[in-house]
Amino acid sequence: MEVLGVIASSIAVAQALVAGRHIVNLIRDIPEIQKEYNLLKNEIELIADFIHESKRFGTSEFANDRSQRLLSITAQQLTNIEDELKGIVRRCAQGSSSNISKRRWLLRERKIEQLREKARNAKSDLQNATLLHHQAVVTNRLKKQDEYAVYKASVPLWAFSY
Repeated sequence: MEVLGVIASSIAVAQALVAGRHIVNLIRDIPEIQKEYNLLKNEIELIADFIHESKRFGTSEFANDRSQRLLSITAQQLTNIEDELKGIVRRCAQGSSSNISKRRWLLRERKIEQLREKARNAKSDLQNATLLHHQAVVTNRLKKQDEYAVYKASVPLWAFSY
């Protein structure tokens, strides 16, 4: 019977050590929360800039529908992520001050990391969509120039004189 008591005590001590280590890590992380909050706000601004530029860049007469659709979809993904991150920032902020509720942050920490990962992937997708869009624009522009050159070569020179 004493053997079972020793085993149970050992398990309890091990669990207490694991919990203690978790608490120590949590206490160490608390001073970094405000810094993480400020970094997250900067990341949201960066995402907003990416979205704005992709919308501005996506309007071209030489673009094809597929590249514009791809740009639109990836920009929408980033917009959704940006909205979720803004919601978290709003819920974690304490009133109108720039300080943060550390308890609220800790409760949402896992969601924040998931959204950051999604944002990284969406930014990468947006970069690829932008490159494909640019390639389509250049290709279509060159094609139009070639068509114009063929047209110009087929029309006699006297047709261009005034």
